[in-house]
Amino acid sequence: MKKIISILIILISLNTYAQDKEQEIKELQFNYLSFLKSEGYVGSIDQDGDIKFKYEGKTYWIWPSKSNYFSMSYYMNNKEEGCSNKIKAIVKAANGTLKATSVSILGENCSLIKINTETLLANPNDYKLLFNRCIRLIRLQVDRWREEYAKYQ
Repeated sequence: MKKIISILIILISLNTYAQDKEQEIKELQFNYLSFLKSEGYVGSIDQDGDIKFKYEGKTYWIWPSKSNYFSMSYYMNNKEEGCSNKIKAIVKAANGTLKATSVSILGENCSLIKINTETLLANPNDYKLLFNRCIRLIRLQVDRWREEYAKYQ
């Protein structure tokens, strides 16, 4: 009987945690969309719950996960090169250029290059102070990527 009660308590706790996490993500989505709108951007929520917005014609993504964590990403198409050694070498070289960003290969056939910046936040609204810096860092890393790519042409 004690085991059954223990299992029920654990299941109820897990369900409560999942509901709290879902509510936190919904609040983050609302906050991010409100901030984007106040800054003149049009944001939307994709099928995965990520925030999608455009900046100077390029699409960026914000991943809402925790109120003390901020992650922004940009994706580049890599369908032509695939998983070639050239692309792996460029990713490795690009990753060594900026501490605040990471470059990774995604997809079954390495069809996407992800440039990401992420940071822990002291206060939940600190992302507002870091927003423009994150975009600049991603754009700088895209430029570095292109420089590295040009070396292999």
